[in-house]
Amino acid sequence: MDNKKLAGVFFAVVLMAVLFVEGSILRALVDCGYGMAELPKTTLVYLKISKGFTTDKSSEDGMIEFIGSSKDNYEELFEKKGYRRMYSLDGMDHYGEKDGEDYDFAVSCTEKNSWFAVYRISEDYPIEDLSSK
Repeated sequence: MDNKKLAGVFFAVVLMAVLFVEGSILRALVDCGYGMAELPKTTLVYLKISKGFTTDKSSEDGMIEFIGSSKDNYEELFEKKGYRRMYSLDGMDHYGEKDGEDYDFAVSCTEKNSWFAVYRISEDYPIEDLSSK
């Protein structure tokens, strides 16, 4: 087999793998009520290039949704930003400043799969603000 054919086969295999992963992520997004618009940012989350992003879905209870890592590694991020987990109640973790007594924001995971997780966080603390350096 010459080099051109070998390169073509390699390219085809890589392309099939990328399309499989992207298709699987899109299927999981659709199952969670999202669509193609969230696919590029969700791929960045899966590749660990991004910590997460806020979606357009909001609710009246002061919480917003964000798509983040399915590994649930946000406690370390919040600690770096000066927050510690104060307590957990009904599946929701409440975080406050390390030297404070009151909680500032709450986070809960609503859906989780192999590719990403959907979280709810207090709207005054979007993940973009907490993950920026």
